[in-house]
Amino acid sequence: MKYLSLCPIISIFIVLLILSCENPNESKNEAKIVLDGELDTMSYYDPYYGEGLIIFFNGFVKNIGDAVGYNCTVEITCFDENNIIIDVAKGSPADGGDIGILERVAFTASCTNLDSLEQVKRKEISIDYSSR
Repeated sequence: MKYLSLCPIISIFIVLLILSCENPNESKNEAKIVLDGELDTMSYYDPYYGEGLIIFFNGFVKNIGDAVGYNCTVEITCFDENNIIIDVAKGSPADGGDIGILERVAFTASCTNLDSLEQVKRKEISIDYSSR
């Protein structure tokens, strides 16, 4: 008899516990910024800049997520034939500003420590960003 009086209290506690749990199937809105297309590469000789050779990587990123992305940085790591990092180019699509849902934005990243584009045997591209 004593335990029967606790049943409604335990039942209420269990219901509240279940209602307070998050649904694991509920998705949170997040940006997902990806490289959109191939990189275009060009070199430019500038006699006023150090050794003079600047290599530009031009491309596009696209937000395929379901939230606005911002503070995006594209980093292109260049490796030589021995798999050693020889330079890192960084670019900021939208100048670090907002990249809307399904928006495609151009970027340019440059390398200044290379003697020629032929030194680059492999590239790794990483894209970092935040969601709003």
